[in-house]
Amino acid sequence: QMFTRRLSRNTYSWNRFAHVLYVDQPRYVGYSCGTGPYVSSSAEAGKDMVQFLLGWRQLFPEHAARDIILASESYGGHYVPAWTEAILDYNAHSADPIRLKGVSIGNGFISDKIQGADSFIKYQRLQRLIPEETDPKSKSDARLLMMESMGYAPNVYDYRIKDEDCCGCTSYNYKAWGDWLMMESVIEALNVC
Repeated sequence: QMFTRRLSRNTYSWNRFAHVLYVDQPRYVGYSCGTGPYVSSSAEAGKDMVQFLLGWRQLFPEHAARDIILASESYGGHYVPAWTEAILDYNAHSADPIRLKGVSIGNGFISDKIQGADSFIKYQRLQRLIPEETDPKSKSDARLLMMESMGYAPNVYDYRIKDEDCCGCTSYNYKAWGDWLMMESVIEALNVC
């Protein structure tokens, strides 16, 4: 279906079978708003998440007894464990615990030491993206070798796509849907403060 910039019902929406709650974290990113200090660590963001969930349960008591599954991707490998720890800490001292049932992290970034240069270089070798006889010492060395070997600067998320300077680090043009997300009708429909 073509992108029309108009809101419409999605007959395949998840909320027909489950409730999905999206939370901008840490505070003051995306659509979130308010005043006060910023958080400076994933642990602080975890405590904020507990306070958010407690407030949400008060606003929507019909959902208070439902199980919660935390899900994220990419950098969620850092903050979902912090949210989980904060919830478990809260639950250990609460007569009314948050019903955390599970955690899901897709393609999570957890440790640069483990997921960093060595794994990147191994992947490049496995995919034959750099010459076998080379010995790069860093990710940037390996990326330069890959650019030379492929004849173009590849996208950081998909090496088959040429990197474009126009659109930020991902080379995808987000302007159309970014503009759409900032439309007053969309903000109102999403009940953004």
